[in-house]
Amino acid sequence: VHGKWLIGAVIQNPELAAQVDDLDPEDLSQHDQRTWLRAIQTLYRAGRRPDSLTIAEQLTAEGTFEDLGGVHQVMQLVADAPYIAHIDEWKPLIRKAAARRRLDSETLAIGQMINDPTIPTATIKQRLLDAASQLDEGLDPTPHAVIRSIADVASIPLEWLWPGRIPLGKICQVAGDPGLGKSFLTVDIAARVSRGDGWPDNPLFSQSPGSVMIFNSEDDIADTIRPRLESASACLEKIFFVEGVVSFDAKTNKKRSRQFSLDVDLPYLAKWLAETSDARLIIIDPISAYCGSTDTHRNSDVRAMLSPVADLAARHRVAVVCVNHLSKGGGTKAVYRSMGSLAFAAAARAVWSVNRDLDDSERRLLLPAKMNLCKETSGMAYRIVDSRLAWEPSPVQMTADDYLYQEFARSGESDD
Repeated sequence: VHGKWLIGAVIQNPELAAQVDDLDPEDLSQHDQRTWLRAIQTLYRAGRRPDSLTIAEQLTAEGTFEDLGGVHQVMQLVADAPYIAHIDEWKPLIRKAAARRRLDSETLAIGQMINDPTIPTATIKQRLLDAASQLDEGLDPTPHAVIRSIADVASIPLEWLWPGRIPLGKICQVAGDPGLGKSFLTVDIAARVSRGDGWPDNPLFSQSPGSVMIFNSEDDIADTIRPRLESASACLEKIFFVEGVVSFDAKTNKKRSRQFSLDVDLPYLAKWLAETSDARLIIIDPISAYCGSTDTHRNSDVRAMLSPVADLAARHRVAVVCVNHLSKGGGTKAVYRSMGSLAFAAAARAVWSVNRDLDDSERRLLLPAKMNLCKETSGMAYRIVDSRLAWEPSPVQMTADDYLYQEFARSGESDD
């Protein structure tokens, strides 16, 4: 049972992989547990983060994932694992149990030696002492860093879903107060991707139609999202959505449905991406609804959750657009206004802010708050007309920070 708990704990928190790298897989009592641990160690020693997604991919490559129970077993291991802080207490118990099993096997061999009159008593005694000493064995090797030369890393050209605004293979963020049409914006983007259309500031941009996965916990699919997609002339066959995750509760012998969680359910999304060759975009609206047990106010927890999402985006060359609300607290930098940990904005390679025009309550401004991969571009403006976006052709020469300065000034704040 300790082996099962240990594997589940590492899947929950891949940062624990360093603590189990010194454990001999043969010390685990069951073959399937040994296979899980070897996959974790293989990934860790290759410099990859052994989360639920990469472990599933590793075992799939080895041809053993489905035989081990597949995604359901991943979820079961996570569900069965107790508090992960006890992982250092389980390792010596696992080693001790393994030593006892070896001793048991050795005892049978020694029993046969005792019945052999040709074997000296001193030899049998030494064999007994050696077998007993195994109970105290278990030296821990020194942990090591995985270091590679940059020359061993192949260069990959940067690609764009929306040139200068949304890069492929990266996480982006759209942040704004409620009621400003962020969901209308993501629907417009999804519709353009599904049709292969150009962009409002670059209509001649050529792209092939692509599939889109939508996570949306705030709007109803039937009476809100689909009608908006239809108004935006989306190719509905290219748009997919996640209703939730259905699992089996071993305690009640019943199925149960729950919200998709980025910290444990990524293998399901990875499976869809592997089966959908034209996948180009994933929309998560809002990101806070899909964080599961992650503490969204702790930088380390948010980074640990988003890291495999970023790896997944890079591996499949899809853009991930996360929608976030703004906190009520002020600040002079727009990038600090996103709700939750700063790690949400830090992980995003591009952050866009949706704001209400201070002089026109019906006009919305899409303004750059952060851009890591190219020179910061101009903003854009749009209105919501007949349940769809109507973009203005002229750029908006303002950043999200500029907007905040103006907003503070009009609210009576001093320029300082």
